[in-house]
Amino acid sequence: MKIKNLSILILLIPIMYFDNALSQMDKKLEIIQPKSFNKLILTGAEGYLVIKEDVQVQNNKRLKKILLKSRFKGPYEVRFISKDQLNYSVRIEDPFTAGGHDENGKPFFFSVSNAYFEVYYPSDIEYDSIEVVNLIQQRFKQNQKITVQK
Repeated sequence: MKIKNLSILILLIPIMYFDNALSQMDKKLEIIQPKSFNKLILTGAEGYLVIKEDVQVQNNKRLKKILLKSRFKGPYEVRFISKDQLNYSVRIEDPFTAGGHDENGKPFFFSVSNAYFEVYYPSDIEYDSIEVVNLIQQRFKQNQKITVQK
């Protein structure tokens, strides 16, 4: 009986240690959320994008919902570059292709000649240029690079 109690105690010691370590880690981890974000609006065709608007927006429930949905990664990436260094990147869905269903229910896709899409990024990110990269066909297509004059 003593051996059984001792073996249970031996098994509980690592569990208690691990639980204590997790509680200490929770105290050390601090998730930092930016206070404000910028909304960048890009328009144009693939290869000919322009910045329509870049404005600061407050961090609210609507924005949190948008950012939560944007965690699902798409085949395109918007990269914010400063002095040839990547500062921030956001994955987005393909803004240059749209689709639907015909009267028989078959899906069809077509190219969008004048895309319009929004990207949110933390306001403290500095950038000199923006790249829109197709990650799937990166080897076969040129990156769209927009240089920003400030």
